[in-house]
Amino acid sequence: MDTLAEINDKDKKTVILVTHDAKYLPYAHRIVYMADGRIERIVPNPEKKQILKLAPGTTIVTEIEQISRIYPYDSPSELQVKSIVNYLTQDFTFDQVVRIERLTERVLEGRMDGATYLRLLMGPYEEGGAGVSVATATKMSETLVKIIEHSRDIGRFRRGKDEAVTHIQNLEFVNRLAEFVATQLGLSLGTKEKENFESIIMQRIGGFTKKDEFKSQLMLPAVGGGVGMPYKVMHDTTRLMEKLIAIGIPRSGKGYHQEKSL
Repeated sequence: MDTLAEINDKDKKTVILVTHDAKYLPYAHRIVYMADGRIERIVPNPEKKQILKLAPGTTIVTEIEQISRIYPYDSPSELQVKSIVNYLTQDFTFDQVVRIERLTERVLEGRMDGATYLRLLMGPYEEGGAGVSVATATKMSETLVKIIEHSRDIGRFRRGKDEAVTHIQNLEFVNRLAEFVATQLGLSLGTKEKENFESIIMQRIGGFTKKDEFKSQLMLPAVGGGVGMPYKVMHDTTRLMEKLIAIGIPRSGKGYHQEKSL
């Protein structure tokens, strides 16, 4: 990329890079968003000198600042990834994302049931809904219900040592959780991999391993006690597991990401 940047700067040659990888954003003078072969919008990079005049406020910073309100603990690079992924792979506008976040928060707090959540997801935005299609809203609602269910299982598992929760009940929690994660991510695990996967999950939700250790174990071969996951699969699995843990084991304040409580 540095070579391409040098060609652009010194030789005055235009470089067009087609990618989904947000790490290349800093090199671009302008980011062109496309969908179905058509240009959706063009966002200038405020860190680069622009040849064409800019309309006020049309910089990438605006969107990143908006997304940071939803993900206040994420790093700038993670926010950039969310910016690209959310726009290129979803049909939701920023306003829809905010509305969905608020509706989801009500469900997690017990102030809204699943049926109402589904109805509002499908409802017109102007009437307080999120304007999501029936198929997408149904899938989102079903997934949220399952996430809450399995997060509560994690909470029960952690409280098991202080309550009348048997070892068999704990195993049932872990079996259900492992099956849910595998189904959500389309994992196809052999007998040994499945056994190791459940053991690794049990160690993580029990607080015996940290996030980085969990990730390393997932990538180990089955003979070494792991699952043999490729990096991306490991990343997606960890991301989902950490969401479940965050919901199932509430923490408060800026310590949200601290490992000491786990």
